[in-house]
Amino acid sequence: MTSNWLEECLIQEIEEVCSGLYLKGVNGERKALKGYMEALPQLSLPEKWDEEESNSLGDTEPEDALIPYFIVRTPELSYMEDGAQAKVYLVFCIYDSDEKMKGYQALWNILNRITGRFRSDTALDAFFCSREMKAVIQDEDTYPYYFGGIEMIWHLPDWECEEMNNE
Repeated sequence: MTSNWLEECLIQEIEEVCSGLYLKGVNGERKALKGYMEALPQLSLPEKWDEEESNSLGDTEPEDALIPYFIVRTPELSYMEDGAQAKVYLVFCIYDSDEKMKGYQALWNILNRITGRFRSDTALDAFFCSREMKAVIQDEDTYPYYFGGIEMIWHLPDWECEEMNNE
């Protein structure tokens, strides 16, 4: 349960930290960065989805409606004597169709805001993170989509042992 709670707390905090950024959806509308736990939600296809048309250049996928987004994933938990550690990946996707390709700058702005927030104040609810983090952007050019991520280590309180000892 604690890793799920951590993911929920991270989503709330990151959405708040990035709330003032000007980001756009695929249709050009201004949108807030939205977070999801572990994966994007499964979206049903539109009723008139035509497989042939969906493969043509320029058509959008159903997931494009979610952009800009980030995913909080916890692929690994390590349990030690004094608690647990969670390796957490934050994966971001933004869209910028401007020919000046400023999407890279917008993505780095997001990554820098988040790493800056957690390097200056490592606490979040009952959790705290290591100040060592890794931020990356995708090597491959996927214009107008931009992808990046942050790898973090979070320390989780050992509630299970405390609860078992109190019973």
